[in-house]
Amino acid sequence: QPKAYAARKCFVSELLGTKRKLAWIQGIVVSYSDEELELDDGTGVVRVASSKLTKDHFRRIKKGDYVNVTGAWRGRISKFQSHSIKALSNPNAEALWLCEILDCHFYHKLGCHPLLKEQ
Repeated sequence: QPKAYAARKCFVSELLGTKRKLAWIQGIVVSYSDEELELDDGTGVVRVASSKLTKDHFRRIKKGDYVNVTGAWRGRISKFQSHSIKALSNPNAEALWLCEILDCHFYHKLGCHPLLKEQ
């Protein structure tokens, strides 16, 4: 039976220079079109595209929105292929995200969280 991996919460800077892996990132939309957007999380900027989302979905996302994106990082072409993009309305989402990342890294280093194993 194949192993299932959860998308790992991380900063954009952690994706740069790595090979393909599942990830969960959050950040501010700095530019967008009908087919892709650029997301800045404060550590780096990444292009985000999705073949699963409609152009209407991308049109609902606006510059300046804080969004949650899950999907696969394509390191060779420096693009994030998303499975999900969701605008977040909670004004505390950005601060809470930092805490979530730190929590994940802490447990990952200790090796006590089974869902955070690298691919």
